[in-house]
Amino acid sequence: MDRAREVAIREAKEARENAEREARSRADAEISLSESQALFSTLFRRAPSVLILSSLQDGRIRDVNEGFVETSGWTAAEAVGKTLTELDAWSHQADRNRLKELVADSNLPNYVEIQLRKKNREFVHLLASADVLMVGGEPCLLAQGVDITEQKRAQEALAVHQKELEARVEESGEQLKASIARLEDQERLVAVGTLAAGIAHQINNPVRAIATIAELSLLEKDGQRADSVVRAMERILEEARRCGQ
Repeated sequence: MDRAREVAIREAKEARENAEREARSRADAEISLSESQALFSTLFRRAPSVLILSSLQDGRIRDVNEGFVETSGWTAAEAVGKTLTELDAWSHQADRNRLKELVADSNLPNYVEIQLRKKNREFVHLLASADVLMVGGEPCLLAQGVDITEQKRAQEALAVHQKELEARVEESGEQLKASIARLEDQERLVAVGTLAAGIAHQINNPVRAIATIAELSLLEKDGQRADSVVRAMERILEEARRCGQ
């Protein structure tokens, strides 16, 4: 009997110790879970990017962070319980499906560009990613977006500026071609003028000689010179003087 009693007491003690260990383990697990939840909540709230936690089944928003509120203009109270479609926030309804496809297909890129409509009806461009989380036993979609609106505007402005530069370069090229053509025309005119001056010089020399001979012939006192010869000499002299001018 004493032996059986000792065994029973020992087993009861071991059972009590096991129960105490399990209780401590559960308490530690609950504390760890609570700390993890608090850490997740803090990171979720304070993240600089846009975070939206929604039901994977119907898309209803379960929670949003401060980045969403600041970027979209909707408060958490206005957004939670609604879908982005009900908020009229989707610029393109296909964007939500693209986010879900990122989760379903690991071969797709990790990020996609989407466009959301803010409360003030302006648009914001986001570089977004998505992951599936279990929250309270329900699969949820955690979407994260980085605002790239300013980068998109800068890219668009750069593209416009580049087109303007290309147009100016093309216009400058046409102006350069026109200037070259005018210069070539001027060079041809100069060449023609130089050639004409050379020809005139070559003509003037013999013409002057002819004029001189005609003048000397007219000065001679020869009464027997026929009048026709005199008239011819006078005509030669007249034409020679005209060419030499």
